[in-house]
Amino acid sequence: MDGSINVSEKILVILKDELQKIMNNDPALYSNFHLVLSMEQQFVKKREQAHNYIYIVIKLAEGVKDNGQLQQGVLISAVGENNAVEVAQRLLHELSQTYSVNAAPITMDNLIIKQAYSTPIVMQNFNQVNDGYRSLFYMSGTFFIGFNIDLIEEINWIKNDEESIRIPFITASTHYTAQIDPRSQYGSNDFTNTVALIRTLSLNINVYNTMDEFNTAVYNVVFGGSSVDTIFKFAITYKNPNITDSNGKKRIMEVGMRLVDVSDAQQLRAFPARSLTFTK
Repeated sequence: MDGSINVSEKILVILKDELQKIMNNDPALYSNFHLVLSMEQQFVKKREQAHNYIYIVIKLAEGVKDNGQLQQGVLISAVGENNAVEVAQRLLHELSQTYSVNAAPITMDNLIIKQAYSTPIVMQNFNQVNDGYRSLFYMSGTFFIGFNIDLIEEINWIKNDEESIRIPFITASTHYTAQIDPRSQYGSNDFTNTVALIRTLSLNINVYNTMDEFNTAVYNVVFGGSSVDTIFKFAITYKNPNITDSNGKKRIMEVGMRLVDVSDAQQLRAFPARSLTFTK
């Protein structure tokens, strides 16, 4: 996995950028606060312990590398502002909600990077620092770092050929099959020579069973409110750091499909999920 900087530096650069974006988007809350972010071996200088400083320390946890792809765990500890918890706690919550799982992947060098975070918890309160008290927060995360990965970044439903509605899928997969004519030979040791006759492209997505426009359109087909021959038009976006075209490292495939299978699943202690299969 080549790159101009190593994994720990990549993670530090990404987190600095994301936390700074969160603070810039809400100046009324964050404008009076300063952020000190570092790896554990660089922390912390006493001269920086001012009341309006929030300190965040990143520690690399166990990682798994497989065929050049890396799943790198991170442990994030934060020391909150002086005599309060609201600002630091809000900052970490926004990080976990904004950049976890469904956020757009990051391209850096020749890598694609996705993130997943737990929500932050307060580990300790009333830690005395100089003339005040601070709280210690903790959260964990995983960075999925892929080399030359062709990633399904997003799937959009094109409603009425005009409005593009993003589908927040849990899993997504495409499946291509072809029917063939084997043209059987009669020799006992011969190989068959096949000819492809008809090809089929299918899309399967798993989503949470929410009442939004897309799921409502699915309901209408299932329960007879819309024609069984209703066409769902999708824009499937693949992202790869080595793609160089007008879409900016993306390849967008638009295809019209018909709904062929719906399966709802409900379990105790879990959100209801729905499996949808569309075929061209």
